Amino acid sequence: MFIKLIITILIIINLNVPFNSIIDISLLGLLFTFLISTKINQSAKELIFGKKIRFLLILSMTCINLILPKLSIEEAHSIFLNDNDINTIGKFLPSQIISEIKNDYQNFDTNRILKSSDSTHFHSLKNFNKFKSIKSPFAFSSDSFFQKKKYSRKVKNINFSTRENLRISQFNTLNYNLPFDKHFRRILPYYVFYEIPEIAKGSLICSKGNLFYYFSKKKFDFNKDQAISFKRNLNEKCFQYNNKYKKLYLIGYSINEKDNLSINLKKNIYLKVIDFIKYFVTFLIILFAFSFSEKIIKNNLFVYFISFLSTIILALIRDPNLIFGLRYFRGGADGLLHYARGLDIVQNLIKDEYLLSIRGGIDIFYFMPGLRYFSSLCNIFFGDTIFGYILLATFLPYAIFKLFKIYTNTKIAFVLFISYIFFPIFENMGFGHFNYIWQIARYHAETLSITLIIIGLTFIVNIEKNNKLEIVKILFSIILFSFSVLARPNFFPTSTIFTLYVILILYLNKNYNYILLVSIFYCISFLCLIHNIYFGNSFVLFTNTNLHFVFTDRFQELNLLDETNLIIQQIKKWNPLYNIHRLIILAIILYSVINYKHSLFTYALLFSVISQHGVLLLTHPDSRYAYLAWLLTFILFVKVEHSNKTLQQIFIKTKKLLI
Repeated sequence: MFIKLIITILIIINLNVPFNSIIDISLLGLLFTFLISTKINQSAKELIFGKKIRFLLILSMTCINLILPKLSIEEAHSIFLNDNDINTIGKFLPSQIISEIKNDYQNFDTNRILKSSDSTHFHSLKNFNKFKSIKSPFAFSSDSFFQKKKYSRKVKNINFSTRENLRISQFNTLNYNLPFDKHFRRILPYYVFYEIPEIAKGSLICSKGNLFYYFSKKKFDFNKDQAISFKRNLNEKCFQYNNKYKKLYLIGYSINEKDNLSINLKKNIYLKVIDFIKYFVTFLIILFAFSFSEKIIKNNLFVYFISFLSTIILALIRDPNLIFGLRYFRGGADGLLHYARGLDIVQNLIKDEYLLSIRGGIDIFYFMPGLRYFSSLCNIFFGDTIFGYILLATFLPYAIFKLFKIYTNTKIAFVLFISYIFFPIFENMGFGHFNYIWQIARYHAETLSITLIIIGLTFIVNIEKNNKLEIVKILFSIILFSFSVLARPNFFPTSTIFTLYVILILYLNKNYNYILLVSIFYCISFLCLIHNIYFGNSFVLFTNTNLHFVFTDRFQELNLLDETNLIIQQIKKWNPLYNIHRLIILAIILYSVINYKHSLFTYALLFSVISQHGVLLLTHPDSRYAYLAWLLTFILFVKVEHSNKTLQQIFIKTKKLLI
């Protein structure tokens, strides 16, 4: 573990936070493959001195990578909607540029934006003109969490052709929640400013759209000297950063779809070499790390690699901006709110407003509480992307494989793994990876919570057979169960049942001290209650969601149900007639449980299946809400069928009856 920790730290140092490029997450994927698929039995001392040349080489390369000067470009950016916003950015941008913006703003489709939202700010032109969507000339970016920046953030590259490529996370905040016009959010007016240092001399800048540039022979405070004259770059022309100047300033903007802005900084030879060294050194460290291991578990290596690759490919299929840009979450949907609250948490942390960060934007939770905090953590390390969520999802297929392998065999586990990713014939039972990637694209909490639960199950599936209990794995599983509840409180029954299962195993093994530890760790599940009491002075266990229970009037209004047919309608939603095979699977499970003896884990799994289906029948019984219940049902079906050959036994008994 010590060696793996050292390798991980070195990789993080070489890549440098935030990890916000496709190369970054590819190398992190290789790192996770190393961590999962290798075993190192030697002590750290033996390994370091036994292979000291490799360690010295790794440390030397890391030092060289850190010492070499790198490109760091100061960037400012912001959306602007009306004259108030233009006046705000006018405190920063030169008057010449503001005049150009005001002139082009005459073409902005004000009537369209007034129809895009039901917010009071958009009820009339008068209200819209009074609205101030920004308070600062440049927006906040979570890329800047670990940076000492002057404006929005520091960037290493300039290469974008759309707003999504530019990754301005401000588009995914609540001021720009335009539920009635999804496309219009993608063409809102914005500007971007760059301060490019001397190290980039000799580089080429190519652009389309409204780009202005200025070469400076001296260093000065851009905020105070706004009378400088910028030159307009002719469309589709390139110019070079001249060697006789100290700095290069770029300002570009786009107001409508037709005047789309694109900028590409084609780096000089030195910068290209520096970039190559950074990633080559990181790649070499991972290769050397593999050579330190005494054993490579080929199954783990293959399965995680396929899990990683398929997750990236599915994300690209769903929306290339999940990987290469900023995903625009749908206006009026839950995902936009979760992401926006996560950004608020990060911004409050930077301001040392820790209490506001813990508050999470609300006194009493209504929407899923945990996702906003997970989102903020991802933003801290992965900047204005959702790479953190995507990387987490790469562990879901791997965890499913490990779970099946433990209680069936490797061959069956491989078949089910391949089916889950490539041939999702059981996707209506939550057994299709693309469904979970689709939920990430919407920024819902199901993928997060279900991944945590399945990983947790892999740690405890076999503990009743182990003579020596691994308490670290057990406690880690309890933490995962607890956080799954924070992310999705309607999974509380499953998390509670498996925690009680662990406590029972510990009790039977007379590990009473561990029972106390497990109970303490499970109390993490009730952080929502503490939050609601402290900030809202209300005893709400998780979220204030009474209207989502089936027997409330509000639920019936939302779902357009006839009160007299409420139960029938719920059952039809829970399992439509075309999914009759799901009821057959449930029947087979019940037959096996009644007729054969099973392990305690199987009974815990059965109770969790029953409880989650009960939750469905009392709330929303279909779509993403049903994923966990049916996924656990399928997992239980495979387990009982493999243990007792239930289908074979049913066939034999049926044949005897017919004869």
